[in-house]
Amino acid sequence: MSSRRKIAMIVIITAVVATMLTSFTIPMLMSSGSSLPVPAHPTANVSGQGAASAITLYGQNGAKSLAELFQNIKSMSVEFNFTSASGNGSVSTSSDRISYVVGTTFMDDGRMAYKVNLTDTALNGNGLDTESALVWVDHASGSILQVSMEGEYWTGADAQKESGVFSMITTNCWLSLLNSSTVAPSVASHSVNLGSTKLYATTYEGLSSFTQFQNLAIVVGSFASNGMQLVLSSTYSVPGNGIASFRILSLATS
Repeated sequence: MSSRRKIAMIVIITAVVATMLTSFTIPMLMSSGSSLPVPAHPTANVSGQGAASAITLYGQNGAKSLAELFQNIKSMSVEFNFTSASGNGSVSTSSDRISYVVGTTFMDDGRMAYKVNLTDTALNGNGLDTESALVWVDHASGSILQVSMEGEYWTGADAQKESGVFSMITTNCWLSLLNSSTVAPSVASHSVNLGSTKLYATTYEGLSSFTQFQNLAIVVGSFASNGMQLVLSSTYSVPGNGIASFRILSLATS
């Protein structure tokens, strides 16, 4: 599969995150075409006028744009793992590690932009596969302006299509899952350090009535400086599919 085809696969993420929770299998940037399940927006099971207002939302303070993400976090590395068992008893595991490092530059038209060095390393049945790309992101709006990858180059609408990969790095697909109809706090907020960054972490566990995922546990970190939220780790099983986990390995704010 060409590099253009592989990185384009993750464009589907943006559409899936906006769909019903049943569309939870999201293609990753893997040469094998393997998929890791990532939660999309759930639909709260409420009825009656005014019922929605009774639901408490726990994950409203995620990065609203790539500009906000890169303004606050200059580098990050995240890891996804998925384990599934086949009918014959064999077990397969897929892992994906995505990292970025942000710099600042100016475009030819004078606009300030973030210049992001993005790396994806996949480990699956076909071995280790690493891809890298340079992504230019508008400093004000967070829109992707240009993408360069292994000798190929895109601008305009073609570049903007590559935004899918960042939807996971913002962790908003997990944050959107968190409300009082799906989870309950299980570990009270406490101070943690991720490298030199101080956050306040709260653990949420899935309710028994939330049947789309089982054994759901999500740890949310809020920055001590501005309250912005990130999912630090998550783990859950998908009935009939397998066990998935996510975690932030490292981040830096400067």
